[in-house]
Amino acid sequence: MNTPQADAAISRKSLEEHEQIHFFLDRLEEALAELDPATGNDDALERLVAVIAGLKEQITEHHRVEEAVLFQAIVDRVPEAEDEVLALSEEHRKIMEILEMARIHARNCEAEDVAHLKEDLTEYLGMIREHESREKELLQQALSRESRGLLPGRT
Repeated sequence: MNTPQADAAISRKSLEEHEQIHFFLDRLEEALAELDPATGNDDALERLVAVIAGLKEQITEHHRVEEAVLFQAIVDRVPEAEDEVLALSEEHRKIMEILEMARIHARNCEAEDVAHLKEDLTEYLGMIREHESREKELLQQALSRESRGLLPGRT
């Protein structure tokens, strides 16, 4: 059932909000590039911890909105996407757990652990970018159906 809240969730603004997450992911990538495994630079590690904290805050709010309204609005418009939406929702917990572990690791990181931390966070970036891409694709499908009047239950 389409509600004004669901209609607002499925909008071009939702796509823009997904782009904002990529902005924060780019900051993480930049912070990782500054890390030198040979020296374990403390300033670069401090910046990394701050970037992770900011990313965590953004992703927490992003997930809250998705799970409160957006995912249901997508399923309302693209019923066959229900399994994918469920899988994406379940990934949210994992995404947050990994990010918190990375924050703790970065905060307590010794020079000899920098290479491992950098490798783990690079892998994380790939995982979350892929996750965001899948979400964006579903959102675009829902927008496309809405703009063409192909919503379930409508003639």
